[in-house]
Amino acid sequence: MNQSKIFIIDDNEELCESLQFLFSTTYELQPQIYYNPQVFLEEFSQENTGCLIVDIFMPYMNGLDLIKRVKEINKKVKIIILSGNGGGNTASKALEAGADAFIKKPFGISELLDKVSAFLNK
Repeated sequence: MNQSKIFIIDDNEELCESLQFLFSTTYELQPQIYYNPQVFLEEFSQENTGCLIVDIFMPYMNGLDLIKRVKEINKKVKIIILSGNGGGNTASKALEAGADAFIKKPFGISELLDKVSAFLNK
């Protein structure tokens, strides 16, 4: 793995902590966790590299708006949406907003690890 970072933006604390453990043991990276997308945006910059793992439905700002704002700041960062709502056109809206991948909850760990690994090694 290169020096890229993993950012997890989700209001579900249990999921965030589980993913943080998964990535720290698998890649020896310490993902940065944000429960509030607005706080994440205050700290995110165009110098950041890596992969964002984002939920769609969060308080303060939804994931679609977050994706658009992130891509305005930094087009190079890769974004994976994790959402329990993959029905309707949620996935297509996320991809149109700038997400690079959409994974429906519940998800297989290998599916997420494969996506993150592919994005971090590009």
